Amino acid sequence: MGKKISCKCLDKLKSSTKLKTIVAIVIVLSILLIGIFIGGAGLSYSLGHRCFLDVLNASISGQCTFLPFYAGSETTPPTRVVMPELGVIEDNWDLVRDEMEEVLAKAKANKSRIPYMHDTYDKIFYADRKKQSFLSKLTGKLIYGEDTEIFNRIGSPDWRTYNLLMFGQDIPGNADQCPATMALLKQIPGVQSALFSIVAPHAYIPPHSDPAKGVIRYHLALRVPKDRMNCFIEVSGERYNWTEGKGVLFDDVFDHWVRNDTEEERVILFVDILRPLSGLASMLQGLANKANKFHPGVKRAIKNSIV
Repeated sequence: MGKKISCKCLDKLKSSTKLKTIVAIVIVLSILLIGIFIGGAGLSYSLGHRCFLDVLNASISGQCTFLPFYAGSETTPPTRVVMPELGVIEDNWDLVRDEMEEVLAKAKANKSRIPYMHDTYDKIFYADRKKQSFLSKLTGKLIYGEDTEIFNRIGSPDWRTYNLLMFGQDIPGNADQCPATMALLKQIPGVQSALFSIVAPHAYIPPHSDPAKGVIRYHLALRVPKDRMNCFIEVSGERYNWTEGKGVLFDDVFDHWVRNDTEEERVILFVDILRPLSGLASMLQGLANKANKFHPGVKRAIKNSIV
């Protein structure tokens, strides 16, 4: 993936991977047992998940260099130089755009509401916020802090998502409507999530960052307002204006925000790609990927993504 996002040499880490893995597992299991003793299985699961995420993030931070933009911006090389596998989707971006236009038109004709971003992703934390008990909400906030509020805080009726892939799993029905796009995505190693991100005219998405560090984010512009200079994303103070058919690769561990001060919609293909890792971080990330397939919140989010 190029020098800027490749991981550092980890000879020392590799030599002690087994020991560190055992220590990490012992810590997680200990917290699980404490959680069961104090508050039952629900608290135990949350504590274990939080601990695992912290260990994973620490492992990633220990071996990777983070940059706001890696490729595709005015100050970086083209995306296909840094990540050559992205060339296949950029060479065929018009096929992706055509499928996007078709599914959006079909949804409008059938009066099918494409979900708001927060309606889908908030289900990862809450099955139903209105029915959540005070104790459950308090426990969640004590363990996860602001993470539980991120999707609810940044979501709005001005931001909708047509999800194709979520945590490595195809969205039933949605993915079937976009066979060419899915075929192209399957050629890119490490794709974890993919969706059409639809931002309405005069929309504002406030600053936010991802609580997990396991992915790098890619945007491929499919429909950009004519007044493109007033439609942008800003990552850690650096601004990027989308151009149709062009991609940009950035790190969402940094605060980023979006504004569309135009009269037209902006639509992009939004893709999360696994960060290249090795040693303990790679092993833990693999465990997390497998666990996500059984995560009840992920299952709820997938179900609520179907249009």
